[in-house]
Amino acid sequence: MRYPVPTILHVINDVDYWFMHREPLAQAARLSGYDVVLAAPPHQNLRKAEKLGYKVIELEIDRFRLCWSDAVLFFRLRRLLCDNQFDLVHLFTIKPILFGGLALASLKKSRRSKAIATVAGLGRAFKTGLIQRLVLVSALRYGVGQTADFITFENPDDRNRYITSGIVKPSAAKFLKGAGVNTKVFYPSMTRQSSGKVNFLFAGRMLKSKGILQYLTAASLLGKKHAGCAFFVAGLPSQNEPDAVTNDELEPFKRLTFINWLGAVKQEEMPDLLRKMDVFVLPTQYQEGLPRSCLEAGACALAVIAGDVEGTRYLIEDGQTGLLVQSGGADNLSLAMERLYLSPDTREYLGKNLHAKISNEGFDSDTIFGQFIKLYKATIRFG
Repeated sequence: MRYPVPTILHVINDVDYWFMHREPLAQAARLSGYDVVLAAPPHQNLRKAEKLGYKVIELEIDRFRLCWSDAVLFFRLRRLLCDNQFDLVHLFTIKPILFGGLALASLKKSRRSKAIATVAGLGRAFKTGLIQRLVLVSALRYGVGQTADFITFENPDDRNRYITSGIVKPSAAKFLKGAGVNTKVFYPSMTRQSSGKVNFLFAGRMLKSKGILQYLTAASLLGKKHAGCAFFVAGLPSQNEPDAVTNDELEPFKRLTFINWLGAVKQEEMPDLLRKMDVFVLPTQYQEGLPRSCLEAGACALAVIAGDVEGTRYLIEDGQTGLLVQSGGADNLSLAMERLYLSPDTREYLGKNLHAKISNEGFDSDTIFGQFIKLYKATIRFG
């Protein structure tokens, strides 16, 4: 099937992730004259995508395991790419990148769509045994490494790892600063009234590797020590995630009156929530790309405490644009949180510096979308 206008296929393994991080890019692509088709696992929000005018193709993808269904995924992707003459295929996250790349490599060059892959952090993919890592690297090198015109990365460390592993040539490896933050929506409060407390917020997927238990443990220590602290949690335990925190693990913390459970917060409600906070905390040990939550908090001029990993390290300079904490229980985190509780000047200093960095160094969504659209045009032009 040939489409009447230049058409880009987005292949994604998580519909909610696409809406939060990549649908604005799809909007920008449509404004630039492209049509966008979404291939994703069955999900109630696919109907929402259809209402917004996207053609949707359901594609079963197991996000967490390598299993027999991945063979089905490979052949379904291959059939999809054979039956449709997409001008460009954009692969997001590891499973689509891995099997989309292999599907493209299995086709004759004359039948292949042009391709771009976006690595939004290494996640759990490289935290496996040696043999599994070698197989993964070989499959990526054979698949997406030889079929993608560009592979984009959200931090320099991930880009360097793919290059040194021989997966991608330096000329095809592009560093773009995350998915971008909408600074017209996320901006500092000009009229914030003090509640008399210092408000700390954790917002995101409630995974152990994201540091939710460390945050709650640190909150329990500080809340008993300092009556002027208030702690907030935005999010719900993830379903089916192997790394998800359980309700039983959360139960002891739910008895603490100084911890406030907000549940799932809609994306459109996040700017107002952030502007009511003083400190954003993401003690992650996950192999992040460039955490959108930290970008949003920084755009609102909050002081940020983050885990010292590749993706946060690029955004947060310890002591200048935030605080970085090492892994190893909640002790380091509680000390960093207490430091910011006791020093409003430090909170203001870190928040202002991070806001200036995001505003002045190309982290805004308009800049990031423009860079992606340039890649789209360059890739399709030479197809």
